[in-house]
Amino acid sequence: MAEPPIATDSALKAILHEAEAIQAGVNRNYNAIYTTFGVVLPALVGIFALSAKDLKFDSALMPKVALIFVMVFSLSGLWAQSLWMELLRYVRYRYIVLLPRLYRATGQLADQNFLQWSGRRTPRNSSAILLFNIGCFAVLLLVHIAFMSAAPIALQMISILFIAAVTASNIAVMREATDLEKAIEESTSTSSPPSTPT
Repeated sequence: MAEPPIATDSALKAILHEAEAIQAGVNRNYNAIYTTFGVVLPALVGIFALSAKDLKFDSALMPKVALIFVMVFSLSGLWAQSLWMELLRYVRYRYIVLLPRLYRATGQLADQNFLQWSGRRTPRNSSAILLFNIGCFAVLLLVHIAFMSAAPIALQMISILFIAAVTASNIAVMREATDLEKAIEESTSTSSPPSTPT
């Protein structure tokens, strides 16, 4: 049997208003992430491929063009990772703080929210995004090897730094997501009311 609500109408409205604000932030970040991965990066790869094929860049100019590609691709990735970090902050607050408050206010503290119910991602769940990130890394590495192996050392070092930066940011996001899953899992036990002794 559900517990009786313990919050006043004004308190409940305040929680719901905050939930709407958090959802707006989540939607904003999701849209930006989808635009980056679904529009910007594919367009960048297409432009680079067409320009390399049709514009007939001079061999001396090609390393600079490749470096520009690596820089823009890496910066797009860094931007996307920063959006993921911000999104994870929203998710952490929503599922660990806000929803338990809402459930408590409506007498449903024993119920689980979606992420508490679904638990941590399995290797199968996380394989798609992992393979996507590996693919992005492979694209950068192939461009670097194919077009910059004979470039001046300075250009090669700049390219390597950008590739390393976007790779490090990707690892940081993955670790943050893992920590968030752990925190949500731990919140399941702390948010559940103690059992009534018999």
